[in-house]
Amino acid sequence: MRVMETSRVMDLYFRAPVRMKHVIGCSFAFAAACAPAVRATGGDGREALEAAVYAVVIDSLLASPQVPIVVIADSTFQAFGTDVFGDSTEAIYRDFLAINREPRSFPKRLPARTRVRRLNYSTYVQSGERFARFQRFRREYAPALGFYMISRPGFSADRQQAMLTILNGCVSYCTTVERVRLAWRGDRWRVTARGVMVEM
Repeated sequence: MRVMETSRVMDLYFRAPVRMKHVIGCSFAFAAACAPAVRATGGDGREALEAAVYAVVIDSLLASPQVPIVVIADSTFQAFGTDVFGDSTEAIYRDFLAINREPRSFPKRLPARTRVRRLNYSTYVQSGERFARFQRFRREYAPALGFYMISRPGFSADRQQAMLTILNGCVSYCTTVERVRLAWRGDRWRVTARGVMVEM
């Protein structure tokens, strides 16, 4: 597993333009400048497949017995090219990068068992001083302690494997970005691997 050094991430963040800041990762602590325009997903036949992958990730990785809701940003996370699983030559990796060149609207309806609340990301990060935003988030989304921003999943050529990136922005000024791989086994999607890309 290859993990990007925190000092390198911070240096890239503060030197990068707004678009690249969004690509590197936006947390509560650094999100004020990260609100790119969002386009709706197209009718290319992938929506149902993507929704099924999202539902599995939410129910199996993000849901918690202690917190009955999962807060997800209303726009997807732009991917950057850190190769966590050593699969940069695979079709799934190329599809993953191609489909995540710009943020898209996160689906409003998912077949997830977990209750999902959407965070209006663009409005939220531009509204007020940082600590005040934290306090407002805790009031409006309690008992959630943070939000997730999820990329669109990339798929293998046979659509039997999927890969996506998850950013976890927590209220304690931390950020974790991880890449997740899934495989279609039997009659459902299953998480097969997780790799941390950024942790700070």
